[in-house]
Amino acid sequence: MTRQIAKTALLLVSLLPGFRAVAQVQAGEAALSLAGSISAGYSGNTGNQTPSGHGFAAGGNADLSGSYYNPNFLSFHVAPYFNDTRQNANFQSIGDTSGVQASAGIFSGSHTPGWVNFSQTYNSLGSYAVPGVANYVAHGNAQSFGFGWSENLESLPALSFSYQQGNNDYSVYGSDTQSHNNFRSFTLNGNYAFHGFRFNGSYHDGVSDTRFPLEVAGIAQASNTNNDSYAAGISHDLPLHGSASGHFTQTNYDFASGSLSNSGTINAFDSHAEVNPATRLTLSTDTFYTDNLNGTLEQVLVNGTGVAPVAMPLMSQSSTSTAVNANAMYSVTDNLRVIGRESHRSQSYAGTAYSSDSFGEVTTYFHNFGTSRLNLTESVMDNTFSYNGHNSLAVAGGGSYTRNIGAWTLMGQANYAVNQETLLVTYTSNVYSFGGNVGRRIGTKVNWNSSASVSRSSLGREANSGFSSESFATSLSFARVGVSGSYSRSNGNAIVSGTGITPSPIPLPVTPLPITTYGGDSYSVAAGGSPVRGLTFTASYVRSLSNTESAQITSVNKTNLTNVYLNYRLRKVYINAGYVRLLQGFTGTGVTPGLVNTFYIGVSRWFKFF
Repeated sequence: MTRQIAKTALLLVSLLPGFRAVAQVQAGEAALSLAGSISAGYSGNTGNQTPSGHGFAAGGNADLSGSYYNPNFLSFHVAPYFNDTRQNANFQSIGDTSGVQASAGIFSGSHTPGWVNFSQTYNSLGSYAVPGVANYVAHGNAQSFGFGWSENLESLPALSFSYQQGNNDYSVYGSDTQSHNNFRSFTLNGNYAFHGFRFNGSYHDGVSDTRFPLEVAGIAQASNTNNDSYAAGISHDLPLHGSASGHFTQTNYDFASGSLSNSGTINAFDSHAEVNPATRLTLSTDTFYTDNLNGTLEQVLVNGTGVAPVAMPLMSQSSTSTAVNANAMYSVTDNLRVIGRESHRSQSYAGTAYSSDSFGEVTTYFHNFGTSRLNLTESVMDNTFSYNGHNSLAVAGGGSYTRNIGAWTLMGQANYAVNQETLLVTYTSNVYSFGGNVGRRIGTKVNWNSSASVSRSSLGREANSGFSSESFATSLSFARVGVSGSYSRSNGNAIVSGTGITPSPIPLPVTPLPITTYGGDSYSVAAGGSPVRGLTFTASYVRSLSNTESAQITSVNKTNLTNVYLNYRLRKVYINAGYVRLLQGFTGTGVTPGLVNTFYIGVSRWFKFF
């Protein structure tokens, strides 16, 4: 205890305004710049998620940057921080956060530059997402490391490669699940121009190992993925101010989860060509083909959610997809464009062939009226499905209008889309949304602003495939302080992933993963500003109540988060105080809701050493 008091006293001496640090700017061939802050204070914790206690605490952060010989030869940046959370909101944690961020570049002024980076964070604050409402609060440790190099010599192909690896171990407050995400990736790119032809190629290899906190909405799940892909492309200019390009990709994938696994290869080709036979006319065509539609859907799912699907029905059967599009765009005026469009799609999966033909038009218009602006878009497509003989009309439209009337600023927007194509020919989607914003300047120092939005989406006539959300926010700002509030609610179907509850990027009827239904609402209030010279403060309260339901479990979830922060500057000395209270729980976990209370009061001093 005596040693701790002595350390704190020594640190407090360094915080005095008259203290000066002796530093060196030049060290041989190295040019250095160092700044940072040192802090000391009193803090305490109570609750069932962190050890309870109180006492003196010391911390700080530094920012070291410099170069060796010349900045274009070697430059570097290192930023460590220790127990530097309550007095520095940049590191975002309920407890004290420590870590370091570092990067360096070599030969940055040459044709062969390289780079390296590293970061390590302990006890940082994170979030687990829920669509349309406040996120769940999580905490954990993370590390990443990467390096890369590139070559850009004249008359030789330009090459570059990068390697990145990292891990993130975290848990959601109020849940006893320990989750993690480990990843490793390597990428190689190259391009070369020869007699008007432009060639490009790439290779990518990625591995990930993830455990999701599914106690929130079901059983725990671990997932492993291993993908590598090769790509090659070519492009060339065409007469009539046109161009043409083609691109081929081969992807090898391997997914595993528990005792289940799935692997395969996807070959895909796409092309594009366009010409401008007249000043206002552009003709273009696009094609796409894949010999593994099921695998393509898997890749879309993994990229959109991070979840490895391992139970897609009839995955072993062959599947293909072909799409051909033709467009003619004519600019009637600088503000009005009309596009004629025709497309053909054919797919085979689950042992059946499907195809569709579409023909229609798209019109866009915009116009400025002084300080006002109008945007309008509409499209009509006639779709014919040969596999069942049905016909449908796909209609979409939208618009936005912004106008200033004296001290008022008004904005409104609305969009709708009916019978729109999805990744699969056999499914269409419907989307509706509208919203607006109104603001008013009151005098010279007061501003008021409010916004609202509503959205709905569904997958054709599929039951329980919809998503809906509503939100409202308002704020009032004065010369030195401001207040704000918001409310939102949502419900729908989604997939539980490593980053949160995520809407499925592919049609739900073919999603090879357990579906979770969710619903909830949240509201928040906040205030902040600088009411007097040298003093800044922020205060916020967020309350969220939601529910999740899967085949395994139903859970009612709540989050209450209060955060208050004060900072007073006296020359280079800062007086800091903060308070955080978090209450978060999930009935589906069978765990007592997590409660954390923390407070801090202390002083810090900023230094510019050299």
